Amino acid sequence: MSGAVTPDGSAATGYGEKEYWEKRYSLQDDKYEWYLTWDILKKWLLPELKVMEQSNNDDDANCEEMKQTELRRRKDLKTLIVGCGNSELSADMYVDGFTNLLSTDYSEVVVEKMKKKYAANPDILFEVMDIRKMLLEDGVVDVIVDKGTLDAVLCGNDSAKNANEMLMECSRMLKKGGLLLIVTYGKPDSRLTYLKKAKYKWTVKEQALGGKSHYMYTCLKQ
Repeated sequence: MSGAVTPDGSAATGYGEKEYWEKRYSLQDDKYEWYLTWDILKKWLLPELKVMEQSNNDDDANCEEMKQTELRRRKDLKTLIVGCGNSELSADMYVDGFTNLLSTDYSEVVVEKMKKKYAANPDILFEVMDIRKMLLEDGVVDVIVDKGTLDAVLCGNDSAKNANEMLMECSRMLKKGGLLLIVTYGKPDSRLTYLKKAKYKWTVKEQALGGKSHYMYTCLKQ
């Protein structure tokens, strides 16, 4: 994708290549949060999952019962984060009740670092997987969250081919009625051409996230 610009505004060189990320993560120990943090993102993401923000109203007699019901609903969702990097999204979602959660990245370096970082909580799972050829079975995932991964793929060589492979894998892994949630800086005229294809067997809804810099595409598997 010649001339492309990356999410942080720099030249696209390397963002779609594994070698770039292995080198970057070997030199970077601090977290790097692409786009929006979970505290901001969940304002738009939770309604798509048809789950609610947890209430902190102690005066509500039914508050605790509602909270427990909501936590059970979140736990029941088999959730997959693709291209997790060293973001805190995985841990933040886990703390918010999404405990049936697997986070993946094709960088062995960053996955090993994340496993060590969260070693005290082995239920926060990280595995090395390439989004173009995942190791999960068909139709086993309720929710896939992508925060910047498709954007990175589209910055690399053979971007259209790799994006198609990524999206085919997401479609394959999703249960009927499952959701792929893509958070991106890509406007509809640059993303819908990739997402709206009959072979993926999903419908696509778009929305701007509080402005014109970030968007979320909700792909509902049919």
